[in-house]
This record gives sequence, C-alpha cells and structure tokens, in this order.
Amino acid sequence: MRTNVFHRNSSNPRATGAFTLVELLISMCLMAVLLTSLGFAVNASMKSYNADIAMTGMTRSARLVMDRMTRDIRTARNVDCAANTLNIYPLDANIAPKIQYVLTNGNFNYNRINGVNVTTYPLLSSTDPVVVTAFTINLAYMTVDGNSATTLASLKLDLKASNNQTMSVTGSAAPRRNVSH
Repeated sequence: MRTNVFHRNSSNPRATGAFTLVELLISMCLMAVLLTSLGFAVNASMKSYNADIAMTGMTRSARLVMDRMTRDIRTARNVDCAANTLNIYPLDANIAPKIQYVLTNGNFNYNRINGVNVTTYPLLSSTDPVVVTAFTINLAYMTVDGNSATTLASLKLDLKASNNQTMSVTGSAAPRRNVSH
C-alpha cells in the first residue's frame, strides 16, 4: 500500500501539510514588521556613523590648526592681535617672516608676511566641510624693562561641520623669547 506523504495523519483526506492562507498572511505580516525594524536600525546606525565621521573630521581639522598656531606662538618673540587676527613675530625678523592667522568671511588663512610680500595659505575655507565660525584671542601681558610683552596667548576656534554639528576648541601657548634657532 502506498501512502501519500502530503496527507496529515487525519481521518480527513483533504487535510494536507500545506500552509493555509491565514497562516501565510500572518507570517508575511511578521516578516514585514521584522524587516521594517531592521531597516530603521540600519538607518539609525548609518546616521550615527555619518555624524561620527563629521565629528572626526572637525576634530582633526581643529587639532591641526590649533597645533600649528600654538607651535608658532611658542617659537615667537612676541604676539599681538586685532579683530579675528593673530600676529606672531619671529625671534629674528631677518631669518623668519611675520606670521598671521586671519579669519575673514568664513575663510581661516595662514599668512607669511616678508616685508611687503604676503603669501596666503588657506587652512579652512568657507566651502570646506568644516568652517571656522569664530576666532577668539585673549592675550596676557607683562611689562619687562619698560616694554609690554605677551606672556600667554589663549585661543578659541568655534567650528561648524556641514551637517550643522558645532564644536569649540581652545588652546594656549606662551612665546619663548629665549629660544634660538
């Protein structure tokens, strides 16, 4: 005797091992809920990843600019400032040019001034993924032998990434007038 493998062990010969329409609909609904949840989780993960990438880029840019400014201040004879401008005077003006960091119209530039010649190097421009929104300079002075000299320069850069994340970075340095090159 041959048995039909598709029949359930039941007295009803019409009962088969297949799924009913209701079972298929329920399983499709559960699958849709699971896939939607997975989609939201992946989307949230991608948003977080992109925000982390933007913050990493902003941190890297800020660190490079701040390290460069503090290094230049440490090797300077003197430092002064004007609105959004940091002027750094070298120990020997015959060997090294005056250095200037300037924020104008969202562009943060590094200028080397040698007499009347000015060479400008853009550090962060207004079209970069990270822009400088504010540049604050606070200088502490001391009078030595009747001359006022900078003893400490405190700097603050306010940055904004293309995804509207903001960050402030601060640094400070003192000119080392006794350094020789």
